[in-house]
Amino acid sequence: MKTESILKHATLAFVLTAFAYGLLFYGDHYLRTRNGGWDITFIHSPDGSPRVTVNQITLGLTNVTLVFSNETVASLNSFVYPTKVKPRASARAGLNKPSPTETRNGFAPAELVPWVDSKLNAVLFDKVSMPIPFGRKKFEDLTYLPGTMAFDFFGHEVEFMPRTMVINLKEVTWTNHSVMILTEAQKIPGLKDRNSKGQRK
Repeated sequence: MKTESILKHATLAFVLTAFAYGLLFYGDHYLRTRNGGWDITFIHSPDGSPRVTVNQITLGLTNVTLVFSNETVASLNSFVYPTKVKPRASARAGLNKPSPTETRNGFAPAELVPWVDSKLNAVLFDKVSMPIPFGRKKFEDLTYLPGTMAFDFFGHEVEFMPRTMVINLKEVTWTNHSVMILTEAQKIPGLKDRNSKGQRK
């Protein structure tokens, strides 16, 4: 009799614990992802300069565009993103194995990845390690979306945060349908010669 009572209590405790864990896990997941990620479009301007356009529905951000004046990218039908990818994850994703000779901005190995959206050239940053078509990611914290992201675009340091943007160490207010042209003179000296930890390559 005592054994049956202990087993019943143990089973009930297990069920309640599993239910509470599941509730907390999915509740936390909802809180972390409910606002969605940064939706960034990578494309050419009419004059050929690369640009990025930022949208974030939950924050009400629409068509905030940065144009990188007098810069070029090789193509916009595929891109190289320097990263370390676990072999199993790479195989599951169907990605090509990087060639030892492929490099970009001094990083190796590099991996050739097809566009996420070939029509819009858009990348939704709702998880870490998303590949990008040009520039490089310096920092990303996507624990609670949209989170914070920092990029090095051709020597320009650009940081996206829910409250504001920071461009080349200066805060810039989010303004919908705005176009900001970043020139050579605005670059941070030596930024392109440093890795994501700020160390010289």
